Amino acid sequence: MSLKSKGHPESFAELALPLEEGEVVTYEWTAEGEVDFNIHSHHGKEVDYHEKFRGSELHGRFEGPGKDHFYLMWQNRSPEPVEIEIQVSR
Repeated sequence: MSLKSKGHPESFAELALPLEEGEVVTYEWTAEGEVDFNIHSHHGKEVDYHEKFRGSELHGRFEGPGKDHFYLMWQNRSPEPVEIEIQVSR
């Protein structure tokens, strides 16, 4: 899956991925500027953060620790729009 997103100031992009325990996704993204990135899951009103990163590019993999919906999220905290190119594969 490939995605190109224009993140306006203080906006975010989020990709939901249902994963089985042990299922792996790889991701690669680049941004025109620094953005906040995280992988998280929701459990009622609680949010569990599995990974957090701030930067302009990242290559990684994530293995589902259990069957759940996991969310890859990018947030632009700058006052200028930032374009992000995202590639995710299973």
